[in-house]
Amino acid sequence: MDVLCTDKTGTLTQDRIILEHHIDVSGKEDIDVLDLAWINSHHQSGLKNLLDVAVIKFAREHRGVRAPQFYKKVDELPFDFVRRRMSVIIEDIHGDHVLVCKGAVEETLAISAFVRSGKELVPLDNAKRRELMAMTCVR
Repeated sequence: MDVLCTDKTGTLTQDRIILEHHIDVSGKEDIDVLDLAWINSHHQSGLKNLLDVAVIKFAREHRGVRAPQFYKKVDELPFDFVRRRMSVIIEDIHGDHVLVCKGAVEETLAISAFVRSGKELVPLDNAKRRELMAMTCVR
């Protein structure tokens, strides 16, 4: 993200967020990132925030939405201000469970041990954490 502009009343932003890119840890556009974001936004039972609405709208308009019948929600950990994230656990058609979290970048990176780079899981060390945090800085 290069620029994120929001305002409390919605006067400038029209009370909406527009998703323009979905990138992986190397900064490249990655359809799997959109899929995971959609899974989380679609399956959460709480109030959908502006980011959820933007993800769902983008997926619908640009590539279609993953069919909900392919995923069954198993559980949900709602957002709280201590963890600063919310998570859903889904089951795919093979019976595999996947935990999909969204939340504050620094909190998520702090509890993560690996990142996916392409199809590989690679250890997440402090240097990579700093690199990923630098990618998220609002300019």
